[in-house]
Amino acid sequence: MATLSIHFSGTDAAEVFILRLHEIYDELKPLIFADVKMEKKTPEIKAKLAAQTHCHICEKLFKQGEKKDVDHSHYDGRILGYAHPICNRQRKTPKKLPILIHNFQG
Repeated sequence: MATLSIHFSGTDAAEVFILRLHEIYDELKPLIFADVKMEKKTPEIKAKLAAQTHCHICEKLFKQGEKKDVDHSHYDGRILGYAHPICNRQRKTPKKLPILIHNFQG
């Protein structure tokens, strides 16, 4: 995970910080809300999926004949692996960006 550290000081630090947050949001918005189509299943990906015996999300073994969904990243389209349909539907692509603020005063 990438991190960004920015230092603000002075009487207008809060205002500058909020303005910078808006700029960062505008830069990241296309990535955060992207819904990239799934990559094509190459022979290598098909072989990897065929060998997969466990749900890549909950890591439980697939039962014989159980339905499997192909899960993919909505950020870059990469196929992540087979998942139980319920696991795939419940897994959410994060749309929030955590921000930590500290004044280092105690």
